[in-house]
Amino acid sequence: MKYTLTIETLSPLHIGSGVELIAGFDYVSPDDQSITYVLDQDAIYAAELHKNGAQARLGQKASVLLGPGDLRPDSPYVRYTLNGNTRLERLQEQLMDVSGRVYLPGSTIKGALRNALMTYAATLMSFNAQDLNSDARYAAQQWEKQVFGDLPQNDLLRALQAADSAALPLTPSPLESLPVQVFSQASDEQSAPIWVEAVSKNQVFVSSLIIDELTLQYANDSRLRWGNKVGWLLNLLPILQAVSLRRIEQEFTKIQARGFSESADFYADLKSQAEKLPGTNSAFLQIGWGTGWMGMTIASALDKPTRDHLRVKYKLGKPPTWNDKEMGVWEPILSKPYPKSRRLKAIRSGKASLADLPLGWVRLTIDPVGAPTLPDQWAKLTARAGQTFQALAEFAAVSNLPEYSASLDLEFPGEDAIHEPFIPPPPVPKRIVASFTDTPEIGDGFDGSAFLDEKGEVQLIIPGLPDDQAYAVLKRSENTFLGKYQDGKIIPCVVIGIEPDPDQPKTSRVLCRMPE
Repeated sequence: MKYTLTIETLSPLHIGSGVELIAGFDYVSPDDQSITYVLDQDAIYAAELHKNGAQARLGQKASVLLGPGDLRPDSPYVRYTLNGNTRLERLQEQLMDVSGRVYLPGSTIKGALRNALMTYAATLMSFNAQDLNSDARYAAQQWEKQVFGDLPQNDLLRALQAADSAALPLTPSPLESLPVQVFSQASDEQSAPIWVEAVSKNQVFVSSLIIDELTLQYANDSRLRWGNKVGWLLNLLPILQAVSLRRIEQEFTKIQARGFSESADFYADLKSQAEKLPGTNSAFLQIGWGTGWMGMTIASALDKPTRDHLRVKYKLGKPPTWNDKEMGVWEPILSKPYPKSRRLKAIRSGKASLADLPLGWVRLTIDPVGAPTLPDQWAKLTARAGQTFQALAEFAAVSNLPEYSASLDLEFPGEDAIHEPFIPPPPVPKRIVASFTDTPEIGDGFDGSAFLDEKGEVQLIIPGLPDDQAYAVLKRSENTFLGKYQDGKIIPCVVIGIEPDPDQPKTSRVLCRMPE
């Protein structure tokens, strides 16, 4: 049976391509315009080569080669535009086709549907904690096999097919330049925003969904072991409605408690709408980047003892700066919630950064197209699905959960260490260098001119060295005495480590700490 799938964005949506755009080369964001131009570098450099031949300035940024009037939406040197501008030097690209048009991949749609079905099924089944994989990347693999099938050839979701959506037109631009920040509380300012290309809200994609009758005609084959699970596919809408309502209610409670007024209003309205959806052909779903642990897993179907076990087993919430050798073995504080933070759209109010909307919420509308290919078979399956449908239960039943010591509820540096990390004593420089002729060595001290990079790190210009040879980094997590950042401020530091730049291996990234 084929369906038309209409997907309307209710909040900004980012599905990343994995490409990072660089200011000046890939895009220009003029100060005097609320628009960002993504450049066609091939066209710009080809025009420069044609114009100047051997004297072509191919080493320059693409933006430098543009002439007066070249920076406009219909320019042959502009691939597409974004609403809004950005001050940062990096921008995460949205997934799009070769023409620069935005679409939703079928894999993203089906992945979100699969997770919703898994969440629903989990509340009706019994799992064993001993079946959890030791590798966090495949944690619930055995549970998934228990739900959908233990082999690819008998996976129930072979009968569910989602196509790529049609691409949206380039004009008017469906994209915006979006700052996203990690927030724990509404008053947070501890992290710099990440800028991404995102599909704006109120954009509409059209795709197709197929529940394959030819596959389901073998549903009674004992080798498949599908049984009444076939009913999950035919009850897709009520399942999505029930799963999303519970998730919206959970998020509303947590967001409201943390003071995110804009996001709380969004979830309050979404909850009101979700309560009216049963019996209709629409459901809500959260997809794409920024949905978090709760959105990408079946966590909303797990009770606290199960989530506690996952936190301990996989060290969920462990700060990236934690060093077990220096700080001791890290353990979570189970009395505190996880996850404690959310990725939300950031807005500026004066000098403060405030949370606005959560990411990736969409409305799905599913409409049948034509008649079933096997009408008699379809009628039997539909009748069976209606008779065997079960409402969403409260939580998944998980056996063999270990009991944890009450010590995991004590107040010691654990989850909060990401904001209050252990800081080793500041080092004493072995020598002070006024100007370098080569990359600094560990223990060298110098005074560097500071600037803020696109990731929110304070970088220093190393005296005497070009930044393509080496640059210095003062991580706030290791320099809490750094104070308020000021562009151009001269900061003394001591080299504590040297590593290659992940994007430019020939450039040294010099890790520094301020001395006493």
